[in-house]
This record gives sequence, structure tokens and C-alpha cells, in this order.
Amino acid sequence: MNTELTVIIPFKNEGEEVGKTIRSLNDMACGNINIIVINDASDDGYDYSSIASEKNVKYIIHKESLGPAQSRAHGVKLCETEYFLLLDAHMRALTKGWNKLIIEELKTDKRAVFCCKTERLLDNDKISDGEFGLGVNLNFEDLSYNWIQDHSSIQGTIMSIPCVMGASYCTNKRYWNKIRGLEGLRSYGYEEQLLSIKTMLEGGNCYAITNVSFAHKFRTFKEVPYKASTVDYVFNQLYIIELFYPVKLKTKIFKKIKSEGDDNTFEIALNNLSKIKNEIISLKEYYKANFSRELEYITDFTNL
Repeated sequence: MNTELTVIIPFKNEGEEVGKTIRSLNDMACGNINIIVINDASDDGYDYSSIASEKNVKYIIHKESLGPAQSRAHGVKLCETEYFLLLDAHMRALTKGWNKLIIEELKTDKRAVFCCKTERLLDNDKISDGEFGLGVNLNFEDLSYNWIQDHSSIQGTIMSIPCVMGASYCTNKRYWNKIRGLEGLRSYGYEEQLLSIKTMLEGGNCYAITNVSFAHKFRTFKEVPYKASTVDYVFNQLYIIELFYPVKLKTKIFKKIKSEGDDNTFEIALNNLSKIKNEIISLKEYYKANFSRELEYITDFTNL
């Protein structure tokens, strides 16, 4: 087994996609790899028992669903290697020796989060010509994003970016624990935004690895193969803003989010946020003590 990198793949109701993803990783890897696959309480009736016998796989089953974010966090906790790669269960490795190339980059900066080049995987398992992503720019009004179109800042095999994206992001376990990973997120949504903002505020860097590609079946919130909570989705959005935005700006953006969405959903999410007031205070104190940058480092507030 590879002693440096573990792939972590949580899933719920992905059917045959899980096996296809695993076999793709093994086929394109250089040597043996470690793969932790987490079945997050799938309820689609598909027989996933064969996953346990897939090459290089450690198979975990959740009796109750934790959601994607906390399933990833569980995988990181189980990880016994220094480095790890987080993937979705509907992806394909496109680069031969992807694992060795990723490890090489991870060793260059241990205060960083990396993502790989992402290409669009179509429903017929073909790759869409000319469509690829190398990180995103964030809209700090609502944490939405746009794929970076200008790739002129590529230096060798990496490109400095403000936010990882594409469900192929990786780092080392020590750094993940320092920035406290995806702690606090519920169900689905805003994982890459939280991780990237914390990385930049800590004093670290976000990079896209340009010579490693994964194909990904991109899905919107409404297209995931399970019932995702709209309340939790909005909660995650509010949670990140509450943690890191100054009060005046936070208040303005909360009003904007409420006005553009469903009032009832917003109020429930806001109430859920108020229930963890003490936890948020504790986290803010931790981040203040351990992070070296202000939010202004990664965004210009002149348009807010």
C-alpha cells in the first residue's frame, strides 16, 4: 500500500458510479493506493456489497447519514497517511500516475490546499471537449463562484487560486486539523468555500495542480441523488459568513440572502445558527489566535 496518500470517497445513492470511480483510480495510479470509501447510509436499494472487495479499498458504512461534509471529515479522521485526496463518487482519473504527481505537489507547500484540473464527465461517460476548471473566484456577497478563465498565472505545474473547486482537493492531515477542516458544516454545500477561506486566512495558499486531471459529473443542489436539506444549505452559507465577516458586512449580506430566498428557510437556518452560539464564539477565538490574515487579504469589499 502507498504510505503517503489516501483517497477518501463518501457517497450516497451513487449506484454503479462508485465502482467505476474506484476502478478508474486503480487503473491510472502508479503502484498501489489507499482508498477509503464511505457509504453514507444509501437508501436506493442498490447492492453496494461488492465495493468491499474492490482493489485497495477500505469500505465504511454509516448507519445514519452524516452528509457529504462530515462524511469527508470522518474519512480524514480514519486516514493513516500524511496526505489525502477528497473525491466524489462520480469521477474518473484521467492522468496516468496521478497519485505520484499529487504527492510531489503536496510536498512543496504544507500550508496549502490543492485541487486538480477538472473536466466535465457526460452521462455517456465521455469527456466534454474544451471544458475544464482550475479553481474559482468567489463572490463574497453570497459565496457563489465563477470558474477562473484566465490561466496566465500558471507557474510550472501549479496555479495560485483564491478557492479550490471540482471535488478533487487535497492537503496534509496536520494542516487540515490546524484549520479544523469542514468542522460545523451540515449536510451539503459550501465545503470548498469554507476550506479555502480558512486556508487563506491562516496564512496558507490555494493552488490548482495543472498536470493532473479528473473528470467529474457536475451536479447542482437539486440534482444530487438524495434529498438534500435546503435549510442546511442556507445554514452553511450563514455559518461561514458569521465566522469570518465583520458585523456590519455580515448584517448587510444576511439581509440580502433573506430577500433573495425563502423567508421561512432563512429564519429556520438562522435559528439553527443561534443554537450554536457558544460553539461559534469558541471557534472565532481559535481562528483569531491561529490565523494571521484578515478577510481583506482575499477580497475587495468596495462593491459591497
